[in-house]
Amino acid sequence: MTSCADSSTRVGTSPLRHRDLRTYLVGQSVGVTGSSIGSVVIPLLADRRSGRHQLIIVT
Repeated sequence: MTSCADSSTRVGTSPLRHRDLRTYLVGQSVGVTGSSIGSVVIPLLADRRSGRHQLIIVT
């Protein structure tokens, strides 16, 4: 059984309460999203400029 003192020391220890970690996670999310969008958009733009209109998906 835990005492009140033990449970109160755990309040506020969530990793998301740390600003540096939140900044890191947001940066990583933006980077992954940008890479995902870029891997789709850049080939589509290149195809559009070349005059060919074939969509080839490579996984």
